[in-house]
Amino acid sequence: MPLLGYSYRFYISLAFTLLVLILGSVFSTLFYYQSKEIITDLTSKAFGFTVEDTAYKTTHLFESAESLVDVVASHDITNVLNAQDRRPHFKFLLNSFAKSNNISSIYIAYDDGDFYLVRRLPSKSKRTSFHDAPENTRYVIQISEKDNGKTMGEYRYYDNKLNFISVKSEHRYGLFDPRTRHWYQDAMSQNQAITADPYVFFTTKEIGTTIAQKSSSTRAVIAADISLTQLSDFLVDFKTTENAKVALLTRGNGVIASVDNTISTHLTNLTPNTAIRLPLLKDEVLEDALMSSQSKQTKNSLYQLTSNHKNWFSMVRNIRLPNNSQYTLVIAIPTNELLSDATLVLIKSISWMVGLLAFVLVFTNKLASKLAKPIYALVQKTDQIRTFNFNKDFNHKSSVKEVNLLSDAMNKMNATIRHFMEMNKLLAEEEDFSNLQEALLGKILQICDAKAGALYLIEDQDIEEALVPQIITIGQQQIRDHKLVPLKRNNLPDAIQQAINEQSIIQLTQNKDAHRHFTFTTGIDSLSGKLDTSWQNLVIVPLFNRKTNLVGCLILLMDHSLDEHHQAFIKAISRKAALSIETRQLIQSQDALFDSFIMLLASAIDGKSSYTAEHCKRVPEIMKLLAKAADVSRHGPYADFKLTKNTQQAIHVAAWLHDCGKITTPEYVIDKATKLETIYDRIHEIRMRFELVKKDVELDMYKRQLAGEDPQQLAYEFDKEIRIIDEEFLLIAACNQGDTVMDNWTCEQIEKISKRKWTRTLSDRVGVSQVELARKLRSGTTPKLPTEEYLLADKEEHKILRENNKEHEQHKKLGFNLKQPELMYNRGEIYSLLVKKGTLNEEERYKINEHIVQSSLMMEQLCFPKHLKNVPEIACGHHEKMDGTGYPKGLTSEQMSPLAKMMAIADIFEALTSDDRPYKKPNTLSQSLSIMSKMRDKQHIDSELFDLFVENGVYKEYAVKYLDEKQIDSIQPEEFLSEKGKLHYFNATSRFTN
Repeated sequence: MPLLGYSYRFYISLAFTLLVLILGSVFSTLFYYQSKEIITDLTSKAFGFTVEDTAYKTTHLFESAESLVDVVASHDITNVLNAQDRRPHFKFLLNSFAKSNNISSIYIAYDDGDFYLVRRLPSKSKRTSFHDAPENTRYVIQISEKDNGKTMGEYRYYDNKLNFISVKSEHRYGLFDPRTRHWYQDAMSQNQAITADPYVFFTTKEIGTTIAQKSSSTRAVIAADISLTQLSDFLVDFKTTENAKVALLTRGNGVIASVDNTISTHLTNLTPNTAIRLPLLKDEVLEDALMSSQSKQTKNSLYQLTSNHKNWFSMVRNIRLPNNSQYTLVIAIPTNELLSDATLVLIKSISWMVGLLAFVLVFTNKLASKLAKPIYALVQKTDQIRTFNFNKDFNHKSSVKEVNLLSDAMNKMNATIRHFMEMNKLLAEEEDFSNLQEALLGKILQICDAKAGALYLIEDQDIEEALVPQIITIGQQQIRDHKLVPLKRNNLPDAIQQAINEQSIIQLTQNKDAHRHFTFTTGIDSLSGKLDTSWQNLVIVPLFNRKTNLVGCLILLMDHSLDEHHQAFIKAISRKAALSIETRQLIQSQDALFDSFIMLLASAIDGKSSYTAEHCKRVPEIMKLLAKAADVSRHGPYADFKLTKNTQQAIHVAAWLHDCGKITTPEYVIDKATKLETIYDRIHEIRMRFELVKKDVELDMYKRQLAGEDPQQLAYEFDKEIRIIDEEFLLIAACNQGDTVMDNWTCEQIEKISKRKWTRTLSDRVGVSQVELARKLRSGTTPKLPTEEYLLADKEEHKILRENNKEHEQHKKLGFNLKQPELMYNRGEIYSLLVKKGTLNEEERYKINEHIVQSSLMMEQLCFPKHLKNVPEIACGHHEKMDGTGYPKGLTSEQMSPLAKMMAIADIFEALTSDDRPYKKPNTLSQSLSIMSKMRDKQHIDSELFDLFVENGVYKEYAVKYLDEKQIDSIQPEEFLSEKGKLHYFNATSRFTN
């Protein structure tokens, strides 16, 4: 009884944790987006202030230069005509210039050509570049004056307190005439300050612009220089982020200055006082910003844009210059860099929120973990079930009632699935049908806790179906001596018929009428005496296949009744068992059908020739005996050979099919007992020719006798010639046998005998088939009758041409190495008689050997299951030799499987001992083993296998069953063993003797 706890609703307060999480997430999200909006707005304004400040300071730079020029233009120094009188005013120039830090230089150019320029030398490099100015020099005044028609130049050096240090003459600088400069000429032509186009400064060679204005007396021009490099350095101070972009542009979008100092990298090797062409704006982002401001009319306003796959803040600002000129300031900053501080603030805010939520989660998690621990255990159990681990039940108890109910249900489900999986495993793994039935019934008895049971299966008996008892089990013991009887399908007990009709489980209670009738008619009551305890209930479970056809039934003897849950489980199990039984029966039927096809084909091959009628039956027997010998071998290369059930089936199929290709071989070739035999033995035709020759000799004798010659002499010559003819025929007849030795003398005699002639008076071209007539016509014109013909001849009509050579080419591609003769058949009489060994000529031998190729091709077309995939290799390797000289593929020992080598030995031994071959006599055991030992020595058969064949007495076991007693002679096994085999044989014999 599971422990009941409080209702799970008691712990519903845990849902507040989720509520806190949801609210916290919502508030955090709202805070983030609102804060981002505020910070973005503030940052945007700050950016606007930065841009305005940059624009202001840039404008101020030009305005301060303009103001300085204006102040100097109004000073008395511009009115002094004498050069010496101007020197007291140098202090004024120095003071005015020192206050303007961003101006490169200021200078005065008089209309008489005199020129005075004030410049800073803030660094050692600057001082060195100005003719090695004194070390403490901070300012220098460059002077170019006209004196008595000569131009004199000098440098006057001052320290940072504007105290004079020294003076140095510079004649080259005296060559400088300011009146030729464009800024001088432009300023003289205007009544206000002008801004010169960028050019190269005379002294420093820097690129810059000049703001110039003529004096009130119009006798001089005052100008201030601003270098573009200095202007770019000035803009760098306003680069607020790493990737910010700032550029100062002319009206034509020429780059005056930029943070990357674009102008200095594009303008080099320029001549002083030379107007320059400014580089155009090439930066994609700044171009987009400029175009966007023009299209949206957002100049002088902050806006956002997307360029180069990034978001930017940008602003375009106009910078006023003297003489109503203006520059354009373009600034762009990546949005993420501009808002980096804002993002950091947001991250910190969110971190605080996350920390708070983490605290709430930890607190609620501790509370929830205590309550959810049993649920986690259930989850783990579910995972075990998911991974098919049903070994342990769930034992965790909980204070939650619903959890305990769930755990109890989980345990029941675990047990049910475990039993079901065990049943599935049994049905899947057991291959033997009898063992499957026994194990199946035993498992069902265990699951149902039944005392005994019986399994009935449908079988055909006397042309009608019956339920036949297969397995009867009490406990875990199978009962053999039972009295259960088959139940006729059309006369079943009522209870079984009811179960079949309703397709349901029927329970019968003991001592009821139906129960007594059932046990009596089935013989079940005979089991009562074998039970240790009594049983109360009898359960009938019908078994149906996929088509709901009855395949059998289960009868269980139990001491309790089955509840609804057990009935449902038994019904499911029985359905699975019925399907498995049906499947195994189908497999058995298919195996039997496949085996019958094999037998049918082998019988057709054996039936094709009465001389080889038992070959296909006997080779499998030898093969199986040799395989068993290899299986029990505990030494040599076959010590690890195992004769499994699959291997046995492969041997069975391969051995029965090893000559299946012979079904394509002409019968007369298979059965050819003599050399001249085709569909009939042509020796009879030749005998008739000899008879005609004899008659011709006799006729010639009578003709000569009538002509008056001596009768006695003619009779003597006649008898002599007839004896010669008879002897020649006997020689031809002997040569027609396959065992005649064909030496050179015999071959010469055949050639000599063939020269005899006989007279043919009837046409040989009438009454024949169209095919034969076509062959005869190949020889040329029809001879005029009567005609003389040779007694033996190789005629053109004897040659059967090969019509298609493509098939042989395909065979070669598949690895077959049989050498194909030019002709299909050659039935030449002399050619056939001159065969050195046996009765087959080259063409017929090829046709015989080709059967193994056909066997291979036929079997390759069969869809063998995986464990029979090697059947073609086993069956078609019995003509291969260990040295690679066999056929059809010329395989070596290393390329052949053990079973293929066994097949070769079995085929050879059966052929040697067979007594039904027309072309040879059967060999005795000793003769056969002697021949095979020689084949072993020539590496035609496997040496170790032949040793097993001899050592284990395979030949003897086969001989007792299949050979004639005359063939079974005395055998000394050691005579036929290899040296290695002899050593093992003697060792084994000595151990047995000792």
